Amino acid sequence: ADPERVAIVPAGVDLAMFQPIDRADARAQIGFGSGRLLLFVGRLERLKGVEVAIRALSLLRDRLHDDVRLLILGEDSHEGEESEKERLKAIAVEVDVRDRVDFVGSVAHHELPYFYAAADVCVMPSYSESFGLVALEAQACGCPVVASGVSGLRSVVRDEVSGYLIDDHDPAVYAERIGRLLADRELAQQMGRRGRLLAQRFSWDRTADRLEGLFDQVVESNQALVQAGARQE
Repeated sequence: ADPERVAIVPAGVDLAMFQPIDRADARAQIGFGSGRLLLFVGRLERLKGVEVAIRALSLLRDRLHDDVRLLILGEDSHEGEESEKERLKAIAVEVDVRDRVDFVGSVAHHELPYFYAAADVCVMPSYSESFGLVALEAQACGCPVVASGVSGLRSVVRDEVSGYLIDDHDPAVYAERIGRLLADRELAQQMGRRGRLLAQRFSWDRTADRLEGLFDQVVESNQALVQAGARQE
């Protein structure tokens, strides 16, 4: 395709729904008390890299004296006869964190902001993302993100500004970056505030305005071509 004929308009996030909520209120809403909380949101399939988050949790548990949990939100998927949820549960058992991992399943869309606001860190170790909507939603709620450096996530997360981007899938690297945020509440809050500001650039109003502008350009260009053809005739 001719690059001059291609325009990219990023998707948006509902900033009226996804916004910061008091952490204590958010945790009370989802039924979670004290302790440090990691969050994964997405369909359970291998390309999402959830096992990296589970293995990172195992490393963190050794360092943080057993007060960190991982909530996994999302529907199960199957590759052949194998359930991805069951595979992930087996990995959690293998690395001795099954009691620290909660498979919540899918939740209503309007409930997601409470989970983002309740979490200390949103983890996205994906092998591929076309657009990092979950990361954008998390940032809109003021939650820092630790994610893989794939293109879809690089478009919405700023490394060392609103979170951390990691170019491989080594659980030890994820554990180290997550550990920084868990150990330094001020840093996490600062990144959360920056993420909220970044998310403002991805409002649905702005997306709609960009689309409308492109449609206007296409119509005007087409009208000019039609008029030019009429003059030649």
